[in-house]
Amino acid sequence: MTRICRSRMPESQSRPLALRTAYGISLALFVLLAVNAPAQDSSKPVIQNGYAMHQSIDFGGHAVNTSGNIDFYNTLVGASSGPRLLGHTLDLRAVPGSRHTFFDTLSTYSFGYGGDNIAMTSLRASKGKLYDFNGTFRRSQLYFNYNLLGNPLNPAVDANNNTLYLAPNFPVFQVNTSPNFANNVRRMLDLNATILPLNKISIRLGYSSNDIEGWSGTTLEPVSPHMFLYSNNRISTDNWLAAVDWKPVRGTLITYEQIVTHAKNNTFLSLPPFGNPLGGFQLSNGTPVQFGFDGQAAINCGAGVNAITPGNPPILNEACSGALSYRRAAPTRAIFPTEELRFQSSHFKNLAFNGRFRYTGANMNAPDYLEQFNGLSAAVTNPAAATGQQRTQITTFPDAGATAKRISVAGDIGATYQISRKFSASDQYDFWNFRQPSSIGALVMQAQCGLSMFAAPGSAPCSATSQDATTTTAAASGMYLAQKTNINTLTGAYQISPAASISLGWRYRAREIIRSGGNASHAGTDADTNLSIHENTGILSAALQPTRAWKVNGSIELGYANNAYTQVSPRQTQRYTLRSTYRPKAWATIGGTFFDLEHRNNIFLVNHLDHNRSFTFFGSVAPNEHWAIDLGYGYSDVYSVSGICYSLGTGVASTLPDGTGCSTANNQFGNSYFDTPTHSGNIDFSWSPIKVVHTAIGYHVNSIDGAQMQFNPRQVPGTLQSKFQTPYFNIAWQIHPEWTLKADWNYYGYGEQGYQGLVLPRNFHANNATIAMRYAF
Repeated sequence: MTRICRSRMPESQSRPLALRTAYGISLALFVLLAVNAPAQDSSKPVIQNGYAMHQSIDFGGHAVNTSGNIDFYNTLVGASSGPRLLGHTLDLRAVPGSRHTFFDTLSTYSFGYGGDNIAMTSLRASKGKLYDFNGTFRRSQLYFNYNLLGNPLNPAVDANNNTLYLAPNFPVFQVNTSPNFANNVRRMLDLNATILPLNKISIRLGYSSNDIEGWSGTTLEPVSPHMFLYSNNRISTDNWLAAVDWKPVRGTLITYEQIVTHAKNNTFLSLPPFGNPLGGFQLSNGTPVQFGFDGQAAINCGAGVNAITPGNPPILNEACSGALSYRRAAPTRAIFPTEELRFQSSHFKNLAFNGRFRYTGANMNAPDYLEQFNGLSAAVTNPAAATGQQRTQITTFPDAGATAKRISVAGDIGATYQISRKFSASDQYDFWNFRQPSSIGALVMQAQCGLSMFAAPGSAPCSATSQDATTTTAAASGMYLAQKTNINTLTGAYQISPAASISLGWRYRAREIIRSGGNASHAGTDADTNLSIHENTGILSAALQPTRAWKVNGSIELGYANNAYTQVSPRQTQRYTLRSTYRPKAWATIGGTFFDLEHRNNIFLVNHLDHNRSFTFFGSVAPNEHWAIDLGYGYSDVYSVSGICYSLGTGVASTLPDGTGCSTANNQFGNSYFDTPTHSGNIDFSWSPIKVVHTAIGYHVNSIDGAQMQFNPRQVPGTLQSKFQTPYFNIAWQIHPEWTLKADWNYYGYGEQGYQGLVLPRNFHANNATIAMRYAF
């Protein structure tokens, strides 16, 4: 079976012009200045043209050897062989007394270009009191292919080890890649400038963008065939910022910000290229056709029809369900203008206060929707009665499409007053109110039927009473969602002694949720859901310092809510935290943390319980410049159990009474659970036997021994029972004051325990060796 390969975009297309220009300038400066720079100790700056200059470049390459599941290796690691720019830095700082026109300081840092999954360039410049500018460009490869996700897990043999067939002489095929894969490139650009940063009034301007392009897979159910589709992703978000900071008096800052966010989505769905493992079939006349990602099309051919004829590629009978073409597009646009006013001050004696007010009026618009299907879909499967299957389908929004608004008002105000030398009190009030009306225009679906993919659309009626062409219209509808949240936190703190303090707090939260599925202009009088939730939480915190070297702090939060919006939303919350550090010597530190978050929703037929617990221990020793060691261990456990209603197939009677939501013959009530006890550890040792040689060796491991409810006998534990090990070794040898030779070795080993499933195991091993030369002056 052909593997879905990763694609990479040329580097020349992966950086915006402004950042490519800035990066090119920095490299040009490096080349020009390196030619003229005298040989010297790289720790001392070069003084040239009125600047103190430091610069370095690390150039080398990776040699990667992998075995096992390459797709999952690319999902978790993704490093590949080839030359790389492993790092480049340039730092210019004006020498005191010199004068410069454009900047006093300039620094840039880059890494990862040439093929690494993550590449970045940062550029920062400033000119005295005039401006401060920084820009960052990041590019990352987002690859995902975990073959258990969305996989039909078709069994190749039955319980007696007999081969299973989709059709005579055509065995069931295995889908070894995930139908929900992703292979995207993300590009992020951030530009920020502050004008007159040291003045009482300063101006900030900013722009950022986040673009995602590439492909991902998805499936369309429960139609037949169960189509496997490619999603051509084109998603972008642009943000503009304009702000004024005013410092009227010392210790006081007032800020006004205007932020505009524009989101654009031009993603569309289509059939994958012919020859893909999930679409490599043809009709008898050579026309490419998709068979379906789980083989269900073979049962929709009518009595006595041979579904598949083996071949290369195999031939699908034209009377069976199949997809000749498919496309779905719904371009959307959204704009989020936001205004924010905030202030903070400690100008008055013993009093500090802060506040913020934020308003957003957002609009979303999807003016066009188009879905086109051409093939044969088993809407009706009774050819013997002269009724056909759906042959084509076109779905559109002929009217206004879909629109939505989001009106959000949020803010907070807080104050802390030092009542006495030992006692202080604070109050923090937060509110967040939003409403989100939406509407969707009338949806029109036109369908025609036929007896085979060779027949023209409309050649057969869709049922005994229908016309050849059918039109279905769904009336315009709307949705309304609103939520009001008010939170008030009152805290009192007491300094018992210089080594001990304690605080006691109370937090009250009130939420009102309104949801309607009827009128888009709903005013709150005929809501489908109108829920009020009131929650009270007590908070106790303490900090101790028994000795100068030992510090301990922790907190306890206990909360109760009178209601819950969803089954897994808590009505009882308990949160415990504890942190401790001990430094017996200036060069030695040990410490640990404990965290426990408990949730409960103990009502009839729910009985939800979950917790998130973690414990960490760390220690470091660095007695001199020659060696150091770091140790770490962590344990975490995410656990959840909740009552659910699930289907076991026909003939399974439920004993629950009517009205419980689980009273039909095909349903069963049970407890769904999920548990992920995880152990992680690391040991890192660095050693410098002489000044010009630095080495490091270490071992990191992450091990999970989890479990979950088994809904399917073919269900695989997967990553819930797995171990990921990453030992490493590196060495750097300064062979000349300006030249350093570097070598790194990293090993990646992933393995799963227990049942591996019907598809390819996800285990892999990889060795990654990196050789680099660093030139610095």
